[in-house]
Amino acid sequence: MKRLPYLVILGLLSFTLSCDEPWESDLVNINPRYMMTPQEAYALHLNKDNNGPTYSGNPAWHKYMKLNEKLLKACGVADITKNAWRYDLWHTSEWPDNSGWSLVSDGRSVEVASYGAYSGSTGASGITAQMVYYNPFAPPSPAEMAGKIVLFKTLPHPAPPY
Repeated sequence: MKRLPYLVILGLLSFTLSCDEPWESDLVNINPRYMMTPQEAYALHLNKDNNGPTYSGNPAWHKYMKLNEKLLKACGVADITKNAWRYDLWHTSEWPDNSGWSLVSDGRSVEVASYGAYSGSTGASGITAQMVYYNPFAPPSPAEMAGKIVLFKTLPHPAPPY
């Protein structure tokens, strides 16, 4: 683990030393030449999103990783190393089938953005509790939320600068 920062610095030095232009400022500044544009980042996100969630090791994840490798190689990155780890995986239904991670209230499905993949399981019978809406501009007290299912909407991302 401790070798990683040194390898990154050495890789950066070897890349910048091979350039014909001055490289010293690249060590302490972000060079816009090496940054993707907002449009490129958005297109990459759309590409990833079109394949569904990229859960570690699933088909969408493999497809996205191949795309990342292709993009890195196009930028001149060589000797890409991939590591594999084994771990216990909690699994549920795959998007767009949300039957394994949906929320049902009074027999009606409530749309959710996602689920906490490592939040554990409530069992086949689920849980029953009163629901309360969390309004970030007028939050309920901890006592009002205790023992209840708390629903909330995520706030829009702030405009730059953050």
